[in-house]
Amino acid sequence: MDTSHKEDSGILLDIDGFRFLDLNDCNTQMSELPSDIDLLAAQYSGAMWYPNCYDYPPREMAKRVATVRRDLMDTLIQKVNLTQAKAYLPSAGPACFLDPELDCHNDRDSTIFPIWEQVAGDFAVSCGRTDVIRLAPGDRIELGSSLKVVPTANRKLEEDIPAYRERRKSEWDSYYTKPDPPVSATEIESYFIKLQRKNRNFLADYRKNIRVISDSDFWDVQLGRLAEDFEIESEEPYDPEYTVLVPTRVLHSILDGETGWEEALLSMRLGLHRDPDVFDLTLMGLLRYGNHPVQTMQMLRERQNTENIVRDGLKIQRYCPHAGEDLSFAKIENGRIECPRHHWIWDAETGECLEKASIPLRVKVLNDSDDAAHAIDHIPAEPDEAINEKLGE
Repeated sequence: MDTSHKEDSGILLDIDGFRFLDLNDCNTQMSELPSDIDLLAAQYSGAMWYPNCYDYPPREMAKRVATVRRDLMDTLIQKVNLTQAKAYLPSAGPACFLDPELDCHNDRDSTIFPIWEQVAGDFAVSCGRTDVIRLAPGDRIELGSSLKVVPTANRKLEEDIPAYRERRKSEWDSYYTKPDPPVSATEIESYFIKLQRKNRNFLADYRKNIRVISDSDFWDVQLGRLAEDFEIESEEPYDPEYTVLVPTRVLHSILDGETGWEEALLSMRLGLHRDPDVFDLTLMGLLRYGNHPVQTMQMLRERQNTENIVRDGLKIQRYCPHAGEDLSFAKIENGRIECPRHHWIWDAETGECLEKASIPLRVKVLNDSDDAAHAIDHIPAEPDEAINEKLGE
């Protein structure tokens, strides 16, 4: 189980000694993965809006897509090795988009949504001893001395998105039958006031200027302000650090509580721009989990954790500040520390985040005279009383 603020889960079945682990797209901490797995089902393709929802130039987009695909494969390989999986079942993707307006995201070469055949070679290089089991809808697996796939009639592994699109036309086409009236500034103001009031502690020391654009209208929002001082479209113009382009139909669904930002972003109907081009964990946490403050409170608790580990002459915080991965499994080489899950990278001497975001890591280089158990962190943890005040304790 992923016990971070994301609250995701997988399932482990032990059937007379046959162990089947279905992780789907759950990222259980690597220190908690079970071993001696006979069959592992886990994600290999992306399930996120980054980077394809952002407005990167083509060359930069291609570079970022390649990085995400490489990181996804690296994470899968680590899961296979740690679970000692004898066989692997590709699952949890790729996504497919049935609305013709979104068909560009079905391009398996230019997105983070590859099909298995595109990445199978990379997997075989690192996991050559692991059998790959390919299943189509309706197939069965019979257990015995070896796994036997019992195919369904008219078995088909290849994609046929046009046929699938036609079969489910009434579902995706219903999006266009929803009312599409203009959104008012009052509605935007009311929504963000409520969202911030629910997350006062989470936003206590936070400030961010964002712009929401819906068709021909836009609203500038200053996040992190107290609700009574909240402003929409201030008289003094300012440059937004995040810009979100949202179709009016989607924005209405968000404002009315019919859907959340998470679902809207995953639909790939939104566009994003950020300047500076740095991941903002607090903003994404607010949008994705702000309607369920128990999750943003959990994010605060994760930031409170001060547990450390000692590795390779370094004393570092044990859990990644991004999504809580156990850094006992981090790659440490060439003066860099790399998280094994999302592959954030920090400077091993200063803790400065070098790639993916700007959140620092607590780290101290240990000398021979240092007592590792009492060494002082390079970046001190926030005092407990300050965190408790934020949590309202």
